[in-house]
Amino acid sequence: MPQAPFICYDLRIEPLSPIHIGSGVTLEPMEYDLEENHSGCWMIVFDLPAMLRSLTGPERTEFDRIADKGDYPGLRTWVRRIGRQKSECRRFVVQVQEPAFKLLRTHQDDPERLGEIELMTRHADTGVPFVPGSSIKGAIRTALVDHALGEMRPERRPRGEKNGPAFEAKVLGHVRDGGRPDLYKDPLRQLAISDCMLSPGDCYIDRIQIINRRAQDDRRSADASGIQMHRDVTWSMLDGESIAARGSCRITTGLSGRGRQGAPLVADRIDLDRVIEACNAFYRPRLKDELDRFPIPEEGGEDLLKWVEEMGADQCLVRLGRHSHFECVTVSEPYARPPRRGVGASRSRVDGRLPLGWAKVRFSMSEPGAQ
Repeated sequence: MPQAPFICYDLRIEPLSPIHIGSGVTLEPMEYDLEENHSGCWMIVFDLPAMLRSLTGPERTEFDRIADKGDYPGLRTWVRRIGRQKSECRRFVVQVQEPAFKLLRTHQDDPERLGEIELMTRHADTGVPFVPGSSIKGAIRTALVDHALGEMRPERRPRGEKNGPAFEAKVLGHVRDGGRPDLYKDPLRQLAISDCMLSPGDCYIDRIQIINRRAQDDRRSADASGIQMHRDVTWSMLDGESIAARGSCRITTGLSGRGRQGAPLVADRIDLDRVIEACNAFYRPRLKDELDRFPIPEEGGEDLLKWVEEMGADQCLVRLGRHSHFECVTVSEPYARPPRRGVGASRSRVDGRLPLGWAKVRFSMSEPGAQ
């Protein structure tokens, strides 16, 4: 039986800290309701098109009357009332941390506050959250470029290249005549990663606060911006919760060979060992450096480092999504071009405490016939 031209792995993403991957969807107060009960604080997200389709004649008349008056607060109140009556108008429900819940409820009908909430990537029909494969591959790609750069002889390294794709192409070797990237020869063509599904209850809403290094001793005064950012983030080990997003990874080994004309199909070979080595070499020092400059309260930083040290040979560290900060999305010096004022004196933290984006990735060989 001929050997398959690819190797498949089951992928398990374990958030060490909360993760927020922007979906481009921002909820306005019209689109959600806030509810508190014996089990906690919750946000109910409405399906407004489904709500409008479900209206009876009298409900439609009432809706038109309020809308024609331009009574936006009244319309929000009406939408919440209809949403409470009709369960089919609910898209999904997500937990809200109590301090954020109180803040959102206080300003829910305040015209001076937008009350917007930025959602995690979620499926449009079910509302179930997921980690996009493109985000995982992007984090791996950054590490692989940095790793390849470190292996290059100094005289072969790119000099004065300001174009990101062209720089990557020179480092990874997929440059065509004229110096432009040849995407067909891009080594990352060998790596395919699916979206990794979370469970419906794997996220919560909390406030993102900006902390300053000089305000580390007083978390309540750390965020002097006054900006209210509320985001949909995953639970994590720093929250005391162990969750995982699950998907698959395929490495197409057949692309590392040669074509009919004898030329390599891609510029370089990528295998799992190289991916794991590159990610750990890139992200682990950056985690330690950030914790040195921006400690986590209540020994959270020590726990984070311990979990990373305990990773197995089939695991690597990555940083995903928004608020990964400059150092984790750019290659090492001297190619990194930090802001003129340095690396930065502030960080975005969940509730002013928890960093965002850190995760363990585990690869395990797929069972035959699973793909």
